Amino acid sequence: MQPSNFELDGEKYQLLPHTGFEALDLYRKVNDAIGGIIDAPSVSGDENKKGFSALARTFNSYDKEEFKELVETTLKNVTVTTPGKKSFTLSDIDTISDHFTGRWGKMYDLMFEVWNIEKMLPFDLAPLSGSETKETDS
Repeated sequence: MQPSNFELDGEKYQLLPHTGFEALDLYRKVNDAIGGIIDAPSVSGDENKKGFSALARTFNSYDKEEFKELVETTLKNVTVTTPGKKSFTLSDIDTISDHFTGRWGKMYDLMFEVWNIEKMLPFDLAPLSGSETKETDS
């Protein structure tokens, strides 16, 4: 599997795909998360509010360690490659937290993009947040 270079919300990233049992285990966890989001009770209002409500309820149902493991496993193979910044890998929860402080929704956007690139979303779903990514050559 080849690395994927992409841009999301003004940041450039490179993803080294998950492999072996780690990929299979992450796929299992993603299916559980997406199932929870799809099954979450609907709220009135526009689609963004419904999507956020479902996402919040699902991730809130995880205990602290389950949530940490899902975030870390999803993002640990992602390197931030934005020009003008020192490149670094989102290798642990502290690095992930530092990168997304004050813009937590972007963390979810990146998680969904990793799942999308690695074809882990069970129904060919686009990121729930509505963000758009762009493949890059670098």
